[in-house]
Amino acid sequence: MHKNYISSPACGLVILLFPLLLNCKKETISSPTKNCATPIANAGQDQFNVVGETNIAANYLDTGEKAKWQIVSGTGGIISDITKPFSKFSGTPGQNYTLCWTVSNSCNKTSSDTVLIGFGCVSPISNAGPDQLYREGISTTLAANYPTINEYGRWTIVRGIGGHIADSSISNSTFTGYADHSYTLTWTIFNNCNETSVDSIIVGFKKKFVYGSLSDIEGNTYKTIKIGSQTWMAENLRTTKYNDGNSIELVSDNSNWANLGHGAYCWYNNDISNKLPYGALYNWYTIQTGKISPVGWHIPTEAEWLTLVLFADSNAMDKYPESQIAGDKLKATSGWYDECNRGSDEYGFAGLGGGYRNGNSYETTEFLGIFIDKDLGGLWWSESVFPGAGARGFNIYACESDMVSNYHSFCYGLSIRCIKD
Repeated sequence: MHKNYISSPACGLVILLFPLLLNCKKETISSPTKNCATPIANAGQDQFNVVGETNIAANYLDTGEKAKWQIVSGTGGIISDITKPFSKFSGTPGQNYTLCWTVSNSCNKTSSDTVLIGFGCVSPISNAGPDQLYREGISTTLAANYPTINEYGRWTIVRGIGGHIADSSISNSTFTGYADHSYTLTWTIFNNCNETSVDSIIVGFKKKFVYGSLSDIEGNTYKTIKIGSQTWMAENLRTTKYNDGNSIELVSDNSNWANLGHGAYCWYNNDISNKLPYGALYNWYTIQTGKISPVGWHIPTEAEWLTLVLFADSNAMDKYPESQIAGDKLKATSGWYDECNRGSDEYGFAGLGGGYRNGNSYETTEFLGIFIDKDLGGLWWSESVFPGAGARGFNIYACESDMVSNYHSFCYGLSIRCIKD
């Protein structure tokens, strides 16, 4: 073997050097083999009758794979993240969608799978709003419910002459008709699944009455209305003076009121804000004076009240004046207890629920002179008296359609309507 020697000048030594390179073979590091197998795509289970939003669930990806969701059929769908196998998908009710899940690898090999997603519909609910009866004027605003997303509505006039809807597709559209006419309207809501819901309302417009005018001794003015052969006040009397200018006594105390023997008036519940529109409450002694009515007018007799009742209802009983329907026809369309039927006011009489003040007909003192039935009852005096029973009154009530007649003690407080001489 060949050796190398090096002389050391310092020590005179000779050092033998062995070969340093013992192995000159080159080592090779192998790289991993590429996985070029075709990837697997699984878009998950088909889904039907989905409401709102759903989860889509494709298979997990292997290392080096990437994927993407795509909507291949259907409109209006949204995928929350198209690159994730687990994502959320929303679509349009009534629509069917095909989604494709495509997986690719680094060898440019791909695999795809599809899933079907079908969206169902929530059945629509239609609410046309409350009936609108005896409306003033000839137009009103409708008040149906709004259609939800992917629903639409339509108004239709199914009964009535000459009605017009400004925009039949708007739930709160304006409806116009004729005075003294009623209409039936339907509000129909449709959805994308061809399902419908229908609700109806009745809209009615009041007659246009031709009112006259009357003033009392104090200058209070009242509307008047001709009904058949009679002309009536269309408002309750509210004067605090007799027609000779003398004042009528105002009595607030319950006990004093119940024991009076002369004319007096009061406001319901002793509250002057009830003056309009309800007028005052008078005991019968004010009528006995013969001076409570405006000049040229008088308190109606029982026979004159009966004429009015028979005009409203030809089948009313004439011996004991009572009608099953005249009450509603003579009631005002407002000013009554909301949970009861309001009137139709077919003749412009506009009867109001002014209530009454009790007299002394109860045995217990706690009820003497108390106020009762505002917005629930309208009670009016007649001039007619039945000895030992009191004076005849004519009454209508909020939750009743009839008009009845009975006797009241003279110290009761009732409303007054005058009739023209």
